[in-house]
Amino acid sequence: MTLNPIPSHPSSLCYVLKLHRDAQPAKSQISGLLEHVATGQSMSFDDAGGLIAVLLAHAAMDAERSGHQARGESL
Repeated sequence: MTLNPIPSHPSSLCYVLKLHRDAQPAKSQISGLLEHVATGQSMSFDDAGGLIAVLLAHAAMDAERSGHQARGESL
């Protein structure tokens, strides 16, 4: 058996979701912080759309950074 050296779920894309104490998920009202595990960077959001937006923006930056590193480029 050969293990794939490229993980399906890389640690560079791990996040912790912290909902604000006033969030009401049962009413589809969420706000809080999304924290990137590897860097500790926190991004706030005020609703579900905001959560998706900060997640996609951060993941895109990570993908771009990884692409530069794979090509031996510096940022």
